[in-house]
Amino acid sequence: MNLFLLLCAIYIWGLGCILAIHLFNQRHRAEKRPHLASEMVNVILFILHGFQVLHLFDGDGAGDSLVEGMYAKWLFLILSASIFFFFGLNVLPNILRKRKHPEYRQDLSYSKFITSAEARTARAVKTTNISRKLLHVLQFCGVSIFYFVSIRYFPESSENGLSSVEFRNYFYFLVASLFWITLMTGDITRMENWQYLPKWGMKWFEISLDIEKEKWTINGASTILLANMLWIQPFIPIQVFFVAVWVSCISDAMASFVGQNFGNHLLRGVGKFSQKTWEGLIAGGLTTFIGVIGIMLLLPNPIAFIYIITMASLVTFGFVLTDLYGTFLSDNLLNSIVSAVIVWAFLYTLGLFYS
Repeated sequence: MNLFLLLCAIYIWGLGCILAIHLFNQRHRAEKRPHLASEMVNVILFILHGFQVLHLFDGDGAGDSLVEGMYAKWLFLILSASIFFFFGLNVLPNILRKRKHPEYRQDLSYSKFITSAEARTARAVKTTNISRKLLHVLQFCGVSIFYFVSIRYFPESSENGLSSVEFRNYFYFLVASLFWITLMTGDITRMENWQYLPKWGMKWFEISLDIEKEKWTINGASTILLANMLWIQPFIPIQVFFVAVWVSCISDAMASFVGQNFGNHLLRGVGKFSQKTWEGLIAGGLTTFIGVIGIMLLLPNPIAFIYIITMASLVTFGFVLTDLYGTFLSDNLLNSIVSAVIVWAFLYTLGLFYS
């Protein structure tokens, strides 16, 4: 077992423990109850991802131990630097100042921030939602770039010491972990003690937080990353991963954007969300259908077109059901899990279990 990968896994397990402690401390808060199930799933995902990091270079056996050790060391150093930057240089100094001077930042409170955020105009809320959804779109762009770079520069016969799968997963975990460390530390600090956040962190939440859905739970970007990273194992078809990322990032963003900006017909009497619109639901469904077809055509596969249409229809049906009735878990989790399971089951049924 590589020592540096073990240390990286401990970082990720530590984030899960921090979230679990937060849930335990806040379990009696009424505002927290609607989010408890989703956050408990997130804790489980952190635990699973810690074990995934331990096997980061078990792609297809093409890796070289010396090269793998170098990459593992860099992963540990980069994650350590991220922790030191956010917590050591930004949060810890405020904790120490607050203990020395109790009146420090006394006028800053999370309740005041929520009140101010809830009083924002509808135009400001739309601007915030667009910026949030843009971040989700960038996630899909990022994983696509890493995938095609890995295929181009780290082929199966690569002399670079890593296989394409190992290189791809390495960078997926590197970027995802940087997000997890920064956003999770920020989220827990935000909900537990707002006064410890750096000013740039407060500004970030001011322009990015969905105050209606996320004021008492972790942000959607972290949840989407946690869910989608389940599907990068070498034995899982790469199409599963790309469909999960597409649906959770692009389809959900399109449904939200169209619904908020062009939706005029509310889903009255249909589903569990009276504030959603038919326009948004249709836009999300069409985006899902077209996206699944595009992914299956662009990525290498021996599937007949009629099967691709059938798969796209099933995934679209899953997205619509999730959008209408997904209340137990957040849609950021459900969109990824439901779409991935449908594609995986479909490919398994056809006997096309490839990566």
